[in-house]
Amino acid sequence: MSADCGVAPLNTRIVGGTDAPAGNWPWQVSIHLNGRHICGGTLINNQWVMTAAHCIVSRTNINSWTLYLGRETQSTSVANANTNEMRVFVQSIIVHPKYNNNRHNNDISLMKLSQPVTFTPYIRPVCLASKESVFHNATTCWATGWGNIGKNQALPVPQTLQEVEIPVVGSSQCSCQYKNVKGLTITPQMICAGRTSKGICQVSQTKKENSVIKSYFKVGTKQKLR
Repeated sequence: MSADCGVAPLNTRIVGGTDAPAGNWPWQVSIHLNGRHICGGTLINNQWVMTAAHCIVSRTNINSWTLYLGRETQSTSVANANTNEMRVFVQSIIVHPKYNNNRHNNDISLMKLSQPVTFTPYIRPVCLASKESVFHNATTCWATGWGNIGKNQALPVPQTLQEVEIPVVGSSQCSCQYKNVKGLTITPQMICAGRTSKGICQVSQTKKENSVIKSYFKVGTKQKLR
């Protein structure tokens, strides 16, 4: 594991979140498809970004992708110039061979950057969890991104990166709460996290407190596993 990983030199919150100060999450990546932000990603070393497979499936033309590292706001202007960001292109994409688009199991993919990036206080890699890592119930973690801040409620301009602190929810409890959601099964490759009015996504079929988060993307715990 690199000594550079998981360190945010400028770090002293999505649903129920708050604006994240610049540099709080230097491994956060904004993934753009044909000029539009569609997903977040995580910088894992100087040439690879990890993201969800559902963001990539059927969109594997590498020329359609642009990645922004160190980005703070999605609305760019003189007042929101994102002076600390770096734009990079994609050399290749790897989608998990066992990704299930219906169940969203093994929902992970990798994007190789067209060139290595130089780390700065605003651009640094995350530390990845090991295969043996265990995420206990109520472990504190962080979720970040530019997603909706409520059901059908977009993040308002200037669309500043959001951060929110949420607890991990045990698999048994999560499976029980989601058992009536059609087409969704909590698998060992997933982690649940969140609480009422705080999380990273909304479930339209029923009112739920928790968000389903793929285990490979947990990069914000106090143990630097975000």
